[in-house]
Amino acid sequence: MPVDPSALGVYFLDVGQGDCTFVVPPEGEGSPILFDCADPYVAERFVANHGITHLEAVVVSHLDLDHIRGMLPFLKNHFEAGRQVHRLITGLDRQPRRGRQVKLREFIAQAIAWEQNKPHEGFVLRDAVRDGDGPVRIATGSGWQVDLVLPWHGTRTDALVDGAKANRCSAVLRIERGETVLLVGGDATIGSWERLEAPLRAAKAIRAPHHGGEILEDGGEWTNYSDLYNAVGAEVGVVSVGTAGGGYGHPIPDHAQAIRRGGDCRLLCTQLTERCHPSPQDLRGEALKVVTAVEWPYRHRAVPGHPRSRRRDQVPCAGSVTVAVRADGAWEVEPSARLHDRVIRRTAHPLCRPPSRRRSGQG
Repeated sequence: MPVDPSALGVYFLDVGQGDCTFVVPPEGEGSPILFDCADPYVAERFVANHGITHLEAVVVSHLDLDHIRGMLPFLKNHFEAGRQVHRLITGLDRQPRRGRQVKLREFIAQAIAWEQNKPHEGFVLRDAVRDGDGPVRIATGSGWQVDLVLPWHGTRTDALVDGAKANRCSAVLRIERGETVLLVGGDATIGSWERLEAPLRAAKAIRAPHHGGEILEDGGEWTNYSDLYNAVGAEVGVVSVGTAGGGYGHPIPDHAQAIRRGGDCRLLCTQLTERCHPSPQDLRGEALKVVTAVEWPYRHRAVPGHPRSRRRDQVPCAGSVTVAVRADGAWEVEPSARLHDRVIRRTAHPLCRPPSRRRSGQG
């Protein structure tokens, strides 16, 4: 989908089992933001194809490898090419184990080194955490803004002290233009979402936390997935998941059904898994026809001459998902429901059975 340059574009890129999201401001109103990077090749091709030379911010939701595996190689290549990043926003959410979490330790060490010896003038390293003073403003323009609304400082400190799972400290971005709000989750738990101020919860679209997996930790009054999605009230939910998911089993049915809210919310998974079809490869050809209408399927087709490190057994479902928000807050999503249904109708037992009616803003 060629996005109108005057629109604010949010690109949930298909990287398999992991996350990678770009927020591209309206033309002339600043530089893009990258949120997580599981695959450096996909991020590099996006930057190249969109002519991006400067990133306003690179935000790391938390330090799980399916969120940062590609971040270090992407940033190194980005800097070596003479491109820039104003702020690298990340934080320590665990104590990396020596001898085991090598990639994680390398990323942390390099971030510290860049703070001491800047890769370019104007580079800043800052913590991915907020406090009681309110969300952290990452970028703003004419009638739009991008804020970091989670995690809380105390949540992150508590996790480091008691050694609890790092997902409690996962960052969440809130993107607002006009009356349209998008929430982009990492792996934040239900308890973390529950602490988000009520005025900041409502959104038109949400990238579901933890790839539609288990998040039922630390809740108070919230005890199930529906508590989150009823509070958000989204019309579109995006789940970043891989065909070859390493046994994670994402998305889990209860989480997927909560996202759908009885058909009031359209569910879009980036890739097709055996949760929905016994042999995803059978639908690969049809699925590739759908995703090429949105954003070039980098994960499935390398450019000529480039090392093909991508898995060839992965099958897109929605593929990369794009949300474009115009100045008046009107928004549209690609792939459209009509196009995406071509794949869904052929799946054996989809968790996202399309609602009988189309809602405004969903294509």
